[in-house]
Amino acid sequence: MEIFGFKKGVFTLWEVNKQTNTKIKLVHDDNVIVNNSWNIISGLLSNTPNKYISSLALGDGGIQNSILQTPTINDTALFNEIYRDNTIQTTVIESIVKPYYITFKFSIGEMVANNGAAQIYSEAGLFSADGTMFSRKTFHEVLKTPEKKFLIDWKLVYAI
Repeated sequence: MEIFGFKKGVFTLWEVNKQTNTKIKLVHDDNVIVNNSWNIISGLLSNTPNKYISSLALGDGGIQNSILQTPTINDTALFNEIYRDNTIQTTVIESIVKPYYITFKFSIGEMVANNGAAQIYSEAGLFSADGTMFSRKTFHEVLKTPEKKFLIDWKLVYAI
């Protein structure tokens, strides 16, 4: 499916161990760009306030009854949101002839998103400033502890 030229997204999640500084790629896979994303794109084109990608949310609803759920284009929220990061570390726009890539980068520190204890995550969402979901990804459970930080790259592929 293509929405305003956006063909797909690629979600990548790394874990970085605080003690060893070892970086391990936990998830690297395509994600679903949902139907409501057209509201964000059309809002950007018409200069509507709060229609820009601004946050990443994590939840534990990607696994239900021991089965990995498949996101659909009709999703509007995470199944069970636990954490939201409203700080995009960097936004990178790459033009490699065609297509174009826009990558949103997030860094979630050791003591963040886990309240000082262990927290399991299995879904992620990319949202606009007004809370509209742009994209969703589910994945096998990953454990966030105070000894680990997460690095997330969310790449959107745009072809004209």
